[in-house]
Formats: sequence, C-alpha cells, structure tokens
Amino acid sequence: MPNESRIPQPSDPNYDPHMLAFIQEAVQESDAFLRAQPNYDKIEKTRRAIHSTKSSVIGGVGGADGIQANHVAKAGVQLVAGLTDTRPFWEYRTFNPNFKKQTQILGKLSLHLWLQRQWDMRWADLMRGCATSGTSYAHQTWSSRIQDIDLQAEDCRDVLPIRPSDYHSIQSAFGVILRRERTVNYMRSIYPEEFWEYFTPDRDGSISANPNTRYARLMDKLGSPFRDVLWKGNRPAKDMERIPTLDEYTVYLDDERTNETKKPMYMGDWHLSPTKDCPECQLQGTPHALNNWSYRVQPGDRVYPNKRCIVATQNKVLYDNTSIYWHGLYPMCKLTLEPWDDTYIGKGLLWDTLPMQRLLDRLLRVLDMHYQKWQQPDLFVDKNSTSISDFNKINTGRPGLKMRFNPVAGRGPELRYPDALPSYFFETIKFAIEEIGSLSGARDVSAILNLNQLPSSDSVERLMEAMTPEIRLRSKTLEAFSREFALITSYNLAQFYTVAMRMTILGPDGVSQEDFDYDPGVFIPDYVHADDFDERGKPTAAAMVRGPLPRYNRAKEFLRQFSMHIAPGSLLNASEITMKLLYLQLARAGWVDIWTLLDKLGIPNVGNPPEGATTITERLAAQAQMDMGMTESAAGRKATGQEMPRIKISESG
Repeated sequence: MPNESRIPQPSDPNYDPHMLAFIQEAVQESDAFLRAQPNYDKIEKTRRAIHSTKSSVIGGVGGADGIQANHVAKAGVQLVAGLTDTRPFWEYRTFNPNFKKQTQILGKLSLHLWLQRQWDMRWADLMRGCATSGTSYAHQTWSSRIQDIDLQAEDCRDVLPIRPSDYHSIQSAFGVILRRERTVNYMRSIYPEEFWEYFTPDRDGSISANPNTRYARLMDKLGSPFRDVLWKGNRPAKDMERIPTLDEYTVYLDDERTNETKKPMYMGDWHLSPTKDCPECQLQGTPHALNNWSYRVQPGDRVYPNKRCIVATQNKVLYDNTSIYWHGLYPMCKLTLEPWDDTYIGKGLLWDTLPMQRLLDRLLRVLDMHYQKWQQPDLFVDKNSTSISDFNKINTGRPGLKMRFNPVAGRGPELRYPDALPSYFFETIKFAIEEIGSLSGARDVSAILNLNQLPSSDSVERLMEAMTPEIRLRSKTLEAFSREFALITSYNLAQFYTVAMRMTILGPDGVSQEDFDYDPGVFIPDYVHADDFDERGKPTAAAMVRGPLPRYNRAKEFLRQFSMHIAPGSLLNASEITMKLLYLQLARAGWVDIWTLLDKLGIPNVGNPPEGATTITERLAAQAQMDMGMTESAAGRKATGQEMPRIKISESG
C-alpha cells in the first residue's frame, strides 16, 4: 500500500482512480491480515452452529435432518444474558469544581441514551459478536435520520484495520475501513443524482443475504450474477436477480498532512461567498461555517486534526473531507473479551464448544437410531420360506404385524433387537453438555446470577468468591472498553446535543452557565487552555482580543479534564450491592439525606428535594427542618445496615 505521506489528495491530477486504487489495496491488505488470524474460519462455523445449520454428513445421517440438541446456542444465550444482566455504567468525574454541572449533565444524558435509544440491546449485540467472532466493534455515530447519536455493533470481518500498531485498540492503527453492503436503491436515496450512474451492482443481495447455502458460496466465488446480466448478456433480462447490491467503504485515516500554503484552508462545509437566502451570510458575513465540525486551517497547521474521512464505492469517491467528530478518534471501539498476544481478533467465547457439540450430536444420533431399531427391529427370514414379494410388504414397526411363511420350506422369520447401550453412554452425553457450559463460561455466569437474585448477609462475599478468574478478567476487559466508549460518548454529547435538546430531556438541569457566555449554545467554556489565563486565573487580554478558540479545540482541552470511572466488579453487580449498603449505613448515621439514599436504591416517585438544596449538606439541613430523619423499628435489635433488608412474603400477603 502507498506510504501515508503519499495518500492521494483531492487536488492531485487523476485523483479518483488513484484514491480508488489506494482504497482497494488497503482493503485487500487489511482483509488478508484478518483472514490470517488464528481460527478466523471458526467465525462462520460458530454462527452456523448457533442456527443449527450443518454442511457435512456425520455418521451417515444428514446433518440438517438428524436429531440434535443445540447447547452451543444455549451457552451463547446464557453468556449474552449474563454479560448484559447488569448495566456496566460509567460515571464522569472531574477535580475542577467549576465543571461539576457538566459531569452531571453528561451522566444523565448518557443514561437517557442507554434507555431511550435501546443501547442495552446494542450492548447485547456486542456480546454476541464476541461469543462467535472473538471481537466486536461499538460504532457510535451521529444519525441525521433520527437526529440523535446512534450505536451499532459491527462484525469484526467488516471493520478492516490498516496497519494496527497493537492488538488492544483500533485507535493505534494508521486507518480503519468500514465495509458495508448497500442496495443500489439505498445509495440513490441518500446521495445526489449526480452520483447515480456510478452505483452499479457488485452482486445480488438475494443470494448474499443467505451465505449459508452452497449455491451462495459458489456464486460468491464466481462473481456477480447481476453484473453478468447487465454487462455480459449471459442471461435474458427476465432472469435478472431482484436485489442489486454494492459495497460502500467508509475510510478513516490518520493523515498528518499540513497546510503548506500561505492561505487558510476551509475544511467541512462553508459559505465562502454570500449565498442567497442564507441568513448567516447577512448577519455575520462570509466566510462562515455551516455546521460545528467545519473549521479553518491556518498555514502550518494539520489539515485533518480530527482524522480524514473518505466514502467510496468500487468505482467512485463520494466524500473526502474531515471526519465530523470532535473527539478525533476512530468512531469504533474494539471489544475483545478474550484477547491473546498472537491474534488481533482474540478468541471467540464459543469456539472451544464446537467439538463438544459435534460429539453430542453424534451421541444423540446413535441414541435416535438405537430407539428406531427398537421401534422397527431388523427382520431376518429364510428365502425358501418367504417369497420376496411378501418380504417387501413386511413393516416390523407396524402395530399388529402378521406374517405368513412355509415352515416346511425353511426357518420362520426372526426379529433381532439391538443390544443395550453401554452404561457409560449417557454419562458421556452428560459430560458433553457440562463441558459446553464449562468451556464457554456460561455455567460460571449462571451461578453468579443465581447468587445475585437473593441478597443476604454474605451476598457480596459469596458473589466475589463465585467470580472465577475467567469472569473477573472479562469484567476487567469490559470495564476498560467502557472507558473508551464513555469518552467518545462525552464528546458526541458535547458536540451534537444543543441547549434545546438538553432542556427537553433534563429540564433546567440540562443547562449550565457556560451555555450563555460569549459562545452560547454549548456547555464548553470560552477559555479552557492554560495559556488563556494569567496568574490570578483570569483570561488574559490577548485571549479576550482573540476570542474563544474553535469549539473542537476547546472541547478536547475541556474533556481532557474529565475521567470516566467504573467500579471494579460492576459488570456482575457486586459493586452496586456494596454501594447500596454503604449509602444505607451513611443514611443511618445521618451523613446522607433521604433523597440521595432513595435515588441510589433506585426507588421511583421519590420527588425532588427542596429548591436550592443541591448538595448533600444542604439537603440534610432541609431534611432536618422537615423533621424527616431516619426512624428505627421499636421491636427487635437495632438495624446495622450490614446487610440488604430481608422481605418475607406469605401466601396470605
């Protein structure tokens, strides 16, 4: 692939063919890199096993028609359920007391996205990808269709890393390519008509939609039937496939090119000259940006500080400009729950269960055939005593069977039943089922969830003891992944959520005083860089004359002061139980108010604290005035707050 310093630029002659060749070479290189990973072929095998789809004949019995018990799929469901049973949520923190309001806004908006946009379901998709493929990607984007932040789980085979430096994060790569299969009609619906002539189909989607068929795999090797109809005329038009599709490539590159001219460059969407019917052109003149991700590049500065984004098909570049995201990262977070040093995609959680599932299928087929032989035993007759026509009419599985034979001519018919199965046969079946749950880790997760259903005095201790080393490692991996995911979420919330959107969701709590400063509409302060302040902490005269820096620049410095915290064990709810007990003890000691306690316990319809009582100390004072202290039960010993309350429910209620 060409050196990164020679990435084709829009100003180069013959730009389109050079850029398309660059992308195709990058796709081939990255795809070959992924296919070379150990056990890459198990991804498709595992997904076929999940859907009980077989491609071979085992033990002389057709795989698709033979009896089987799909414990791989069951283990997969248990893993996904266990890894998503609790919400491994994060908390935004900062040591700067001036930004406490922003941390609260970011936390509440993140929770709103999690619930309102069904991110919990997308989280489950991520776990499914790790179970079958080893690695999954959380792709967080701004959707102009829904006007909100969207989240999709991407297949690791379609996220192509370009020269990754390490195997832990996609952010270390020189670039990344997202490969998507689109229908021709979809592409025409989102791109201007000037591009329509370039949307020629690469294949037929009606075939590729079901890659498990032998015909689909054969056609994929031979090429596109739809293209053959259009360009080669091999078949009449009436036989043309109905879903023409093509590949769309979204490429993000860490292009280090700088502005070598003596004039500023305008990246993104701008009005460089007055435009009719544009109120901004009349109010503030030109040039002016049309959105909050467009920026001006001064001579000597990087042209693509937030990454370069290119969108193309096989034969046309559709977009080549800056990435629209302030965070300057690839908008995909890599999640590998079982990483290893010698493989980029890690190890699928269900890969080790495939041999046990094949063993179980063989055993069940033997058992099925054994019972069939008891239902319809083998029949042996003497050819001299029974004619061939009478023999062919005999069905030993039919109730009330009657047979005629000539005893003088030979022996009578003989029914032969199979021998009893060995004693270890059913033990082997039980062993295979248990091994599937053990190898995948589904049994460990199920045991922890069972413990977590009935909190008692030693719930936390038992929970931590039941966490096997494998479960603890997966929890730590998911927590590390969540920190990167939370960082991207904070940037996207700061960039795309306007004051109106925040007030609609949170009411007055969604607004900060920074929304009404020199640069209104965003909660990022006007001045956040250290060079902007003097020794007294006031903005310098030079900074005031210059004015606020671009928003994306200030956002990076502002959010750099935030940290994302996830309590250890939060994946399995251990930390949540501990924190609830802690708050209960603090409330009994009179150090936490009733509103904070009930909110931490997740009790609905609590209501808001008195107006003006924002801190715990202010709420405690308001609680004392309202005479709402904690009360103790008159009977029995004093409650200690060392265990979760027990609730006894009788049949009489």
